[in-house]
Amino acid sequence: MYHIILKVNQKEKPALKTVKDTIINNIIEERLENDKTLQITALIKFREKNGLIIHDDNLKKHYDLLLESSLTNARNSK
Repeated sequence: MYHIILKVNQKEKPALKTVKDTIINNIIEERLENDKTLQITALIKFREKNGLIIHDDNLKKHYDLLLESSLTNARNSK
């Protein structure tokens, strides 16, 4: 069985170069909206991937508390 489809109209589509940034920004906004912890987890993964280590114990303690608190707040804001 075959189907024949007659295309009668096609809208002009902008070039990818002109809309690429807009598309990427829309995807980012949508993902941030759907996952409130995304920014914080991205920061954590960035630090891990690049081997960034906090050597000052007091600063590390405060940084870890801030991350933990931020993650908790983000999870509760859904």
